[in-house]
Amino acid sequence: MTARPEPPNEKPSPVIGSWRGHLFAVTVVAAVTAVTVLLEVWIKNYNLVLLFVLAVVITGLKYGSRPAIVAAVLSFLGFNFFLTEPKYTFEVSQRDELATLVILFAIALICGPAASRIRSQILLLQERVALTRDLQSARLQSEMEQLRSALLSSVSHDLRSPLAAMMGAAESLKVLDKQLTPVDRDDLLDTILQESRRLDSYIQNLLDMTRLGHGTLKIERDWVSIADIIGSAVARLRRYFPGVKTEFLAKSPPPLLYAHAALIEQALFNILENAARYSPADECIRISVARQGDTCVIEIEDRGPGIPEALREQVFDMFYAVAEGDKKAQSTGMGLAICRGMIGAHGGTVRALAGTQGRGTRIVVKLPVDYPSSPAGGLPPEH
Repeated sequence: MTARPEPPNEKPSPVIGSWRGHLFAVTVVAAVTAVTVLLEVWIKNYNLVLLFVLAVVITGLKYGSRPAIVAAVLSFLGFNFFLTEPKYTFEVSQRDELATLVILFAIALICGPAASRIRSQILLLQERVALTRDLQSARLQSEMEQLRSALLSSVSHDLRSPLAAMMGAAESLKVLDKQLTPVDRDDLLDTILQESRRLDSYIQNLLDMTRLGHGTLKIERDWVSIADIIGSAVARLRRYFPGVKTEFLAKSPPPLLYAHAALIEQALFNILENAARYSPADECIRISVARQGDTCVIEIEDRGPGIPEALREQVFDMFYAVAEGDKKAQSTGMGLAICRGMIGAHGGTVRALAGTQGRGTRIVVKLPVDYPSSPAGGLPPEH
């Protein structure tokens, strides 16, 4: 048996809605009339008019203009019949009461449609809010799907590529053991070593991304020298890119930072690795550090193809990579995103700017130079 489809949500019939509105108009005007008859002993007639106007406005807000007009007419008749002399007739003997009736009818006719328009605008606003919420939900779902797709694609490529190279090199060593020359054997071993380091770097970035996303990245601070951190990051870079050229410049005495040394090193390494991937082999990566007030400024500049100004913020998005040709396959698009997360966890900022000579990219990292007064932090050591 096939399941019977559920009927679509049906809106109330216009006839039923109009009937309900008119019934509401009769009911609310009758209630107001009864109240005004009881209050007439203490309150003047021209003050009781406001209760009828209120009934018309409520009807207009709830059911629209036509029931509001019905309420206006009924208010006019009810006020005339029960509250003007001679009572219980539709005659009017006093001019001021006639003026009150005319004003009541005019105000009611104006307020009723106005309340109806307000009601329509409120309903339209509610619809827009609901539509905006649905669009935001759909956009969020789309972004999640794109992120999931990018993650799967990245994991598939960046895990399988080095594994395939390592397996191929290891299989060649095993199958062609006696046929390989010492040079060929060293090349295969170098391939295994380089691809294993590449795989290790990728897994480290993946773990860092997970910890950043779940807020479990621990910041165990201590006093560290930014010059030592940069030196460690550069030494690590040379293990992955033996031919890379770097140049270090201290524009002022490098300050001490109260930070997590390993996280800052990983952040700077990701920037350096990105610069090494996109820089020409014969170009130098320039690293400078300076203290500006209570801020440590680190600049890493390459001479690569550069990043278009419109994309300089997007490069810090997860899985976003600006590259061309074969280089794009070597970039996971996680390095700079993780870098911003690690620097941000220390209260710092990361920006991508144009190179100083119109070429390449300059990444500017700013970290606060904190001097905590708590016993746990203490003062910076003398150096």
